[in-house]
Amino acid sequence: MKCSPQGTSNLRSGNEEAYRIVLPYLQRLGKKIFYFKEPGKATKLKLINNFVLGAFMVAIEEAVALGEKAGIEKSELIEILENGAGNSIVLKAKKEKLLKEDFSTHFSVKNLLKDLTYAYDLAKSVRKPVFLNAQVKEIYTMAFSRGIEDEDFSVIYQLLKAL
Repeated sequence: MKCSPQGTSNLRSGNEEAYRIVLPYLQRLGKKIFYFKEPGKATKLKLINNFVLGAFMVAIEEAVALGEKAGIEKSELIEILENGAGNSIVLKAKKEKLLKEDFSTHFSVKNLLKDLTYAYDLAKSVRKPVFLNAQVKEIYTMAFSRGIEDEDFSVIYQLLKAL
């Protein structure tokens, strides 16, 4: 699996022969490629991974907004998070966007909200409550309702900062 905030594009499931044919191309896209024989399993894993991505981004953004409200400089707070519990691929990928408040799209609110909704539907289909997914989904729905669904999913920072 390629660990990136854009998702897990290197998860594959289905026909093994087709997988072997495309494997050399997949290896150009990511360091670690996962293959699952069970059709649909890769999709479920992608949805679950993107749920974690969305939740982690909300946690980072809410922490930054809280820190700023408490009088801490954003750059100082992000540096502390990078060297503490917030250290992650997500923070590394979104650090500059947060510092510059640049919300040009790499992975849109609309696409993340779609995955959060599908992950929620997956949970309902297996009768598994997912409290955090529901809250994170509603936070991204707030961005959608404000007409900023085509912005990068890191734009949630602006909404949380304004609350």
